[in-house]
Amino acid sequence: MLQLLVALMGIWLTVSYVVLDERAQTSQFVIAKGDVAATNFLSYRGSVVQYRTANPTATGTIADGSLTWQAGFIRDTRWTNVISGGELYVYSSAVAEPAVLQAAYAKAGKYVMVGTKNSGGNLVNAAGAIISITLPGSIPVGALVYVGG
Repeated sequence: MLQLLVALMGIWLTVSYVVLDERAQTSQFVIAKGDVAATNFLSYRGSVVQYRTANPTATGTIADGSLTWQAGFIRDTRWTNVISGGELYVYSSAVAEPAVLQAAYAKAGKYVMVGTKNSGGNLVNAAGAIISITLPGSIPVGALVYVGG
């Protein structure tokens, strides 16, 4: 009987370890995936800013064909841009994953103009502060947004 109890305890400890390790690995994967997407987003933004610097009167959406990509850049179709009212907005075409938002915010030096669009049309930065600027209607609610450039 004691041997059976010891065997069951060993199995229980092994299963517990595997489950906890799997959760930790999943969490690390989500963070890494967010970091890669944020790096890609900021690289895309850099190309748009470079174009805008060379063409200060540009308005509307800057087409991909007009942009110069960094070496090795692989275009992620989630990202797009618009220049409206003289302000540049680089944003995602869908709801941002929290890991991508947090990584983009951190990589941008905790710049307060990085966040998501709320249902009221305002920017909510990654720290949770509502920034009282009205974002263009073309930006979907929940999208990752980087204002300025």
